[in-house]
Amino acid sequence: MANTVKFEYWDGDSWEQALTHSGKNAVLITSITKQLNTPFIAELTLSNKSKNYTSTSTSGDTASTGNLTNVFTTLMDGRLIDEETGTILFRGRIYTVQNQFNLQHGSVIRLVLKDILQELTEFPLENSPTSLRSIDLTAGATDTRQEVFTTIA
Repeated sequence: MANTVKFEYWDGDSWEQALTHSGKNAVLITSITKQLNTPFIAELTLSNKSKNYTSTSTSGDTASTGNLTNVFTTLMDGRLIDEETGTILFRGRIYTVQNQFNLQHGSVIRLVLKDILQELTEFPLENSPTSLRSIDLTAGATDTRQEVFTTIA
């Protein structure tokens, strides 16, 4: 069965697909966890096999490192896309980057991404307007989503 999910990351000016040195999709394992009132979490295992295992060089065509070595940084934007339909399954930021050796797949990179809700939970509210710190939804008619937004605004 072929991979149906691809991982793309924002390199500063465009979305780039995570590929192996041979130009194939690097995604080996994907897990997306969705739970109410918590950030969505995507865990990825990407293939990062070396092009030349016997090389002592760390750069160029004869490098002993994989194609994705030193590509990912924390808080880099990333997204998971269904290859068949083009649907974005997940979009978030990288929170953990781990270079590992897996007995089954060889050199891999494990990434943990979280969606924007993680950033919102870390946003300080100390200096925010009072209207944002406590919103009384019991006063007035707030039975629909539009009424809630009208009350907040």
